[in-house]
Amino acid sequence: MLVWPRLALLWLLPLGVAAEARSDGGFWLGDGSFRAHVAADAEGLREKYGPRFDPIRVDRVESGGVEFLGEEGLIDEFSSRWSPPPGYDGGFEGGFLKIGVGLLRRMRVTPYRFWDPYPVLLPATTELVERSALQAVFEQRLDAGRWRYLYRKKISVDSSGGRVEISYEFQNTGRERISFDQYNHNWLCMERGLPWVFATSLRPGIQWLRTARAVEGGMRFEKTPAAPLYFTAEQRDRPLLGWARCSDGRREVTVTALLPVSRLSIFVKDGFLAPEIFGVFRAESGESISWKRIYIFRTGLEGLPRKGKEQDQVFLPVLPSS
Repeated sequence: MLVWPRLALLWLLPLGVAAEARSDGGFWLGDGSFRAHVAADAEGLREKYGPRFDPIRVDRVESGGVEFLGEEGLIDEFSSRWSPPPGYDGGFEGGFLKIGVGLLRRMRVTPYRFWDPYPVLLPATTELVERSALQAVFEQRLDAGRWRYLYRKKISVDSSGGRVEISYEFQNTGRERISFDQYNHNWLCMERGLPWVFATSLRPGIQWLRTARAVEGGMRFEKTPAAPLYFTAEQRDRPLLGWARCSDGRREVTVTALLPVSRLSIFVKDGFLAPEIFGVFRAESGESISWKRIYIFRTGLEGLPRKGKEQDQVFLPVLPSS
């Protein structure tokens, strides 16, 4: 069960302490025209997915009666299959670092697999340190001997612009270099039964086969694919900005990542599309690094591009970054 400090007092309370909590597990930022719900449920996420995710997330965004997010919403994860967690190679005894979770113990002689339920040796402590009607700031700390850090996450809402901004700051307070990648799952709703379009500034490297058609500026899905699809492409040039845009004619979401982009992955599931923009980072001892993700949510847009030409193998185009 989670505890949130009373707004008037702004106490510092560790997440996960047993006490009375709101049934929704969080609070809203914004106003009646546009609002975002901030949730934190470390134990619930761990039970469902294993020790993977940063528990602080935006799990709902609403505007004009339209819901924009599904599944777990805008949920962050550090150290993926392509960038094993720091210390994993020697993590049988002393443990390895999973930012957002804490110190975990390696269980077997296999490569890191994010879905494995690694035992948590020492959980990180997360606190709500600032909250207003439009902004919330959290700090997470871990002091595990070899691995020490301070991770700060700020969630801001601009109701008039339909904008949610997530700012990240990571400080390596230990003695060893910490290298990691980080991404947000970006679970975006796409209306069942409606065609929808996806576009990006990054190199997608995707073969959609016969599930979509090429249109000007991107790719149009006539209907939700019958089975989940997953595609991924490394970004070898490491651009410092990448964007992706999804629209179903009723809602449009533009995701912009201000970070050294290392990979774009796209997960398509019944009613949802998740464009995952990965960043790769390195923090030396005592160093602080920062990055940002910006979301623009819009409703009541014009119609989608008309049907494109069907192809056996279709590749998304590379679009300009501005």
